[in-house]
Amino acid sequence: MTRLLNALIDHRKICFWCALGATVVWVFLALRLEMDRRFDALIDLEAPQYRRYATYLERFGSDRVIIAALTSDNGADHPPVLAGLARTAERLAQIPDVVAVTTLLDMATVQNAGGGITPRPLAAEGPTGPVLDYELLQRMRSTWPAIHQLISLDGRTLGVLIRLQPIDRQQVATTVLLEQFRTIVGEAFAPLAVELHMSGVPVFLEAVSRYNAAHAWRFMLLSMVVGLLVQLYIFKGVLVPLVILTISGTAVLWVVGLMGLLGITLNPVSSMAFGMLLILTAMAVIHLVTHYYDRLRDTADGETALRAAVHTVARPSLMCAVTTAAGFAAITLCTISAVRQFGLIMALGAILAFVLVYLLLPFLLLRLPALTPRAIARRESDLLARIHEGLGRLVLARPGLFVAGGLLLLVLLFMGMPRITVDTRFLSLFHDEAPEMVSHRLIKERLADPDAIHVMVETDPDRPLNAQALLAIQGLEQALLQLPGVTAGHSFFRVLETFHQGLFGIDGGSLYDSPYLFQEMYRRALSHPDSRRLFEGSVDFDSRCFCISLWTEEENGTDFDQLLQRIDALADQQLQGVGQVWVTGSLALAHAQSQRLIAAQSRSLALALVLIALLLIVQFRSWRLGLLSLIPNLFPLAALFGAMGWLSIPLDNMTIMVAVVSFGLSVDDTVHYLTHLKTGLGQGTQAAPIRAALAHAYRVSAKALIATSAIIVLSLLTLGLSPFKPAAAFGLLAALAAAAALASDILFMPALILWSRRLQNTLLAGFRTSSVLKRNESGSGRSLF
Repeated sequence: MTRLLNALIDHRKICFWCALGATVVWVFLALRLEMDRRFDALIDLEAPQYRRYATYLERFGSDRVIIAALTSDNGADHPPVLAGLARTAERLAQIPDVVAVTTLLDMATVQNAGGGITPRPLAAEGPTGPVLDYELLQRMRSTWPAIHQLISLDGRTLGVLIRLQPIDRQQVATTVLLEQFRTIVGEAFAPLAVELHMSGVPVFLEAVSRYNAAHAWRFMLLSMVVGLLVQLYIFKGVLVPLVILTISGTAVLWVVGLMGLLGITLNPVSSMAFGMLLILTAMAVIHLVTHYYDRLRDTADGETALRAAVHTVARPSLMCAVTTAAGFAAITLCTISAVRQFGLIMALGAILAFVLVYLLLPFLLLRLPALTPRAIARRESDLLARIHEGLGRLVLARPGLFVAGGLLLLVLLFMGMPRITVDTRFLSLFHDEAPEMVSHRLIKERLADPDAIHVMVETDPDRPLNAQALLAIQGLEQALLQLPGVTAGHSFFRVLETFHQGLFGIDGGSLYDSPYLFQEMYRRALSHPDSRRLFEGSVDFDSRCFCISLWTEEENGTDFDQLLQRIDALADQQLQGVGQVWVTGSLALAHAQSQRLIAAQSRSLALALVLIALLLIVQFRSWRLGLLSLIPNLFPLAALFGAMGWLSIPLDNMTIMVAVVSFGLSVDDTVHYLTHLKTGLGQGTQAAPIRAALAHAYRVSAKALIATSAIIVLSLLTLGLSPFKPAAAFGLLAALAAAAALASDILFMPALILWSRRLQNTLLAGFRTSSVLKRNESGSGRSLF
């Protein structure tokens, strides 16, 4: 590797212009980058739950429903309001991505009239417009709970159910559709004043995409600002920060081009890579620039200082890039395409950033003016320098204090881990003050829950669907409605009850009094063309498949697994072989996806630990040093999971990713510190080799580590400004992990080595093994790093 580094320095001008030429190519490739507006990459197509959901879509159509609540002063009593509702439904139905629109005006039952069965609409045309049949409305309220989604109890709020195409068939972004809906409502009701609120899974998914895109760009921009401010303070000038910003921005451009080349879309997950890459690139640049200026104090020749800095920093920086890439590569185990793409982007981006730094920076560094004596004096006497010097003296003087403090902190953090809860609730992604949550609560208060979970009952095709089988399914529905947390339900049987009352009146007895009557009502519903339309979404007559929709207090809460177990138990008890039962729908799918992602990222973390440990053993040419390097990395993981427990931050599909990301980043500090510790062991005195080596490692590496960690922590904390709760939690937890990694590397680990004689012997044995291997490799002409 020494020859390669010398060649990069000798031919730095050629390398610089080749890198610029490659950047032009990446620019053209970056133009091919596309936005993922349909969330295709966020769906785990391999999950069995998705296959069940696909079956549900095939039988009952899309359950991607938006409920629009329209509130006016006059409400349903005012014919112009119902006329505006009719115009709204008509125009919404003309949008290609809208499958169906349901309002009060579509509701009807049947009645005996004129010697036959005729429809009885809920709203009939009057002299001045549609007029509601309030007697029928009251009857429907008692037998048909879904009617509560269409009209409030006071009649002032009307609901519009807008069913969208399945996500893989949607042509227009949901953001555009929502704007179209708002425009249509405003024009259809003019000049009436109408308050509009919308909710539903598509609305929340659109908000997730919008918030993620906003905070991804905000994170990147604020990371640039934070990095500039920190670098201005460190280097006491503008030119070096501008160089760092230029190289970091170029690295992001290369990665965008790589995404265009590989066909990776810009989605809520992949967009987070840009800010992370800015930080990774800045870290590599700061280490090299810091060592370059330190070498300039010993020599006036810039090229000599550059060679010394490159040979000192390149190997640990390469190892940092490799370990970071390994950590992110472990994320690619996930079956969700967007997460897998994020891991791939960051893994390749870490390597590309390293390559770019060593192609561009040698040429640019030698063109920067040397630091003035005044700037050097300011650097050596500023707050960072004083903190750096003071902490170094304190660690060497009082190692026992830092060991005791570190172990106490570890114990406290481990005590917080049992308090961690797993939260897969979809609505928990948002702060209560978010506009989407405000609309959701308002719709629940005035109408009903926008979304439901669906219990799908697929009857056995080899068994007759007689009255007993139908009554068993109806009994299952009644049992499900008694489950804790279930507030309401809707099914084919609720509509059938309304039809029964329409034909025989309220005093006509119960539909379930006679199995013959029950089966006869089913036969009539099956044969009547008007009724089949009203049964859509609750029964598929062709496949004899029934759907029971349930509304719960927490739409997909933390006890969702318990609810599933109870549903399975009730199905076995009630159906007794009538058919198969499973829970599906958008909410159930989101819950299952979250569970699979958490499990996949847990495996990714375990794989990252193993891969990085092996790489560190290879880097230090000693299994002792490799395993020693893992000790300080307990702190960032403990800080992450301990903070989640003590701060009541739940484990979800976003926070679990922090562990893998943080571990990949935190190892970088360890690599730099232990590399310089190895160098110090070769230079230490016979009397106190360990103490001298620790002092050398701290003096050479700590200032750059503090600077890079400050950029990481401050940049990640800017994510706390996001209204998207997982992003804010991601930023806070990753910042805590980065701060813990720094403290463990430059404070706890050296103190522990000084305090423990056994650890000192292990370190010296590892150094001797590493030195022998290095001499053997040098003699044979081979080198690992």
